[in-house]
Amino acid sequence: MLEEHLQVARLTRALASHLLERATITARYLGLGVTEVRALEQLYLSGPMTLGDLGSSLALTSGSVTALVRRLQTKELVLREVDRDDRRKVWLSLRPDKVEWFLEPYQSTIAGGQMVVA
Repeated sequence: MLEEHLQVARLTRALASHLLERATITARYLGLGVTEVRALEQLYLSGPMTLGDLGSSLALTSGSVTALVRRLQTKELVLREVDRDDRRKVWLSLRPDKVEWFLEPYQSTIAGGQMVVA
């Protein structure tokens, strides 16, 4: 039983390492930082998120999220909207006109995955 848990831990670590390597390659390609890429990935996969939820999903402090969002806004990659019902909530989303640009470096990975599944 212990060996099975260790194997799962090894595989999880290998996957995390691969994902970080992929984010680093993508960041270089897009001219962004790794945390910026991870944030855009999260927004793409999850859809609009509050700043707090984004921070939690990336394990960032509120100050780090504020700085991250500022960088993403300056680069015109995200939309920041105040919640209509609760003005204390701020929603962040990947700009629709940036989705294709953001997905471009993933196309070879997606194509490779489709070949494996087919």
